[in-house]
Amino acid sequence: LSVSVMIGLPSLTLALGAFPSVILWHVYRRNIWLLISALLLCLSAATKMFTLFLAPIIFLGIAIDGILNQRQSSWSKKIRHSIIWSAAFIAIGAIIILSQVGIENIHFLVGGHASARDLDYFQGITLGKVIKNDYRIFIIGLTIWGTIIAFKRRQWQILYFTAWSASSFFLLINHRPVWYHHAML
Repeated sequence: LSVSVMIGLPSLTLALGAFPSVILWHVYRRNIWLLISALLLCLSAATKMFTLFLAPIIFLGIAIDGILNQRQSSWSKKIRHSIIWSAAFIAIGAIIILSQVGIENIHFLVGGHASARDLDYFQGITLGKVIKNDYRIFIIGLTIWGTIIAFKRRQWQILYFTAWSASSFFLLINHRPVWYHHAML
């Protein structure tokens, strides 16, 4: 994470902590891990909103686990844990945003990035220029290799990181500008 000292670094670190926490929930089935995961992802998104796209990945992972769990009979029981995680994420996020940023200042969180997208000067800063071809092939190769290992070992929780990698790639491939801290996604 030490490519450069930017606000995206602590955001990525907090987001990284949200995933082992949810994986620990899959292992131990204690709701405290869901709350820790939601807290860490909220702190990450409050630091730098570009990690907000990870919330649906965690939600879907928890929901899929509940749906595939044959011991649960009703749909409300199958999605109960994904609702717990979502409610905690929304509540903690609202508390953080309202107490630290304030409703009147929310536009400052996205304003700079939204306006940079419209400037011609930044249109040439693409994912391809930020991540050189050799590194892209290496990163894609590691993702594929990790996915194959997860399937072979039936370690389904590792697929959270596959989903993170694939989602960030598809979100950034046509995005302008792509800064170096975006590429670390």
